[in-house]
Amino acid sequence: MKALKSIQKVFIFSTFLSSLIFANTIYFPDDYPTLTLAVNNAANGDTIIVRDGIYHEVFRSSNHIVIQSENGPENCIFLSGEFITGSESILISGFKFENSADIVVGGSAKIQNCIFTNIDNTCPNFIRLWTDGYGQQVDIIDCQFSDNITENLGLILVQTKSDAFVNVNIDKCVFINNTYTGSGSGGAICVSTGNVNSNINISNSYFISNKILIGDSPAGEGGAVSCTAPDIFIGNCYFYDNIANEGSAVCIGNGTNSIIYNSTFVDNSNIAISNSSSNKYSSSSVNKSNFLNNKNGIQNSCREVFFDADSCWWGSSSGPYHPAYNMNGLGDSVNLYVDIIPFLTEPDINAPLIPVQNLNVDTIGIDFIEISWDPSPIGDLSGYKICYKTDTTELFYTDTIDVGNVTSYLMTGLSEGTNYYITAICYDTDGNHSWYSPIIVTSPKPVSVIYADSAVCKFDNTLIGDTTLSALKIFNKGTAPLIISDVISDNPQFIPDMLDFTIPPNDSAELSIQFIPQCFGIIFGNLIIYSDAINNDVLVIPMQGFGDLPPEPEILSIKDVPDDQGGEVRLKFSRSKYDGLDSTYKIVSYTAWRLIEKAMFY
Repeated sequence: MKALKSIQKVFIFSTFLSSLIFANTIYFPDDYPTLTLAVNNAANGDTIIVRDGIYHEVFRSSNHIVIQSENGPENCIFLSGEFITGSESILISGFKFENSADIVVGGSAKIQNCIFTNIDNTCPNFIRLWTDGYGQQVDIIDCQFSDNITENLGLILVQTKSDAFVNVNIDKCVFINNTYTGSGSGGAICVSTGNVNSNINISNSYFISNKILIGDSPAGEGGAVSCTAPDIFIGNCYFYDNIANEGSAVCIGNGTNSIIYNSTFVDNSNIAISNSSSNKYSSSSVNKSNFLNNKNGIQNSCREVFFDADSCWWGSSSGPYHPAYNMNGLGDSVNLYVDIIPFLTEPDINAPLIPVQNLNVDTIGIDFIEISWDPSPIGDLSGYKICYKTDTTELFYTDTIDVGNVTSYLMTGLSEGTNYYITAICYDTDGNHSWYSPIIVTSPKPVSVIYADSAVCKFDNTLIGDTTLSALKIFNKGTAPLIISDVISDNPQFIPDMLDFTIPPNDSAELSIQFIPQCFGIIFGNLIIYSDAINNDVLVIPMQGFGDLPPEPEILSIKDVPDDQGGEVRLKFSRSKYDGLDSTYKIVSYTAWRLIEKAMFY
């Protein structure tokens, strides 16, 4: 992800005092049997190292201390309990919180390299920032929030008293598949501060499939982020598939000044960004950002101040749909009070990359999978990588294949019957990567693959009522028998000789089709082949023939006219093929000749 621009305000994390010179290192549980005792006996500047293990602990700290795991969050897990910090600075690093564990921050703090996952709604928030002080700084860096459920506001909840001042910096974090079951605000982050000097900065972070739901229906505001702080800055962030009734990605509350820049919004439901503020003294902007396939791009509820959204890409070179300024725009739509001019005709290359679109399985075999995807619209594209895994417990992918700048790839050497979870990413010339495309799940297995030797089945000119045959060769290029369950002609003048049959792997069969024209002229039809083929279970082959007439008329019948006293007969004959093809082919008359027996003339 590209480096942040200097638009954000400078945040300063409180450093420890001179007591660091005399700092000690405490090992838990070696030196103390509980973490509470270790914290209570730690002095300013001390570091507590927590050994690998699974813990259930509650502690409160009011000192300048560092609490960190020995070997990272996957090895040091808190299944329940609570970390409560006081007014002094604290560093918490390298833990995994599950079930019902959380952190309550009452002062300055730095929380880094932590994982919050599978926490249920018995825990109201997973990081609660509550302060009544001034000048406090909270940094949440390189943390992951995944597969959590809450009934309260936000996984990260920021609240202050009206006279408090706090800076919150959230950087390099991932929020994925978290659910808020209620009708409130903030599926991932909810900010509600009262002081005019409080600032929120969110940067270099991913918000994927976070949702606010009541039952199965979208609800609430801010599926990823909801903010009523005086100032919020969102930069270099990616929002994908977030769900809420309003502001499925971001909802900006009343009185909030918001700046969103170099960010990407893809496939978010309803309205990706909603400005619900009616305060004419606040301002909102989103610039140099990308929007693609959101149900709606931006909605601004404030009629007195336009939402500044220029220099953005909206998923189409024609720009966004705007009800007044760009009614022919095919990109994401905005409402009347959004300023979109000028707009970009291709994605901004400094925002997070647009993910790979329309990843599909083309063919499957006993040990291979062939996949394809749409070309990326980014201007500085360098190539693609295929990512795959077989373990659903892994959030990220460790197995990747750099396939270069192509839009299809054959994965070989796979295990039959094993489910593979496959996604794709693209990368640019600077080495920046997109987020994963939507995942496809498939398993190598013997499959049938159908092909025909001709895209169209054509017949020679055939006299009306006569029969012409044509053969269509059907191939099975798969590794399992191809079962053709039905063959249908949608025109009865074309008749297939087989309605169902089976073709062994790597073999073929010949399907014979009769053409019996019943009318003069070009005749069309379709041969529809139903099968279990992985690549095309309904194969449609167009058919074409010409019903012809003989060049000369043909006597069809002769009947005597009774009681005519003149030897008259009634003659019936077919017309010539040249009679009535078009306006230039009109026979004026036909002449009938009669041979009188023993006479030398007609």
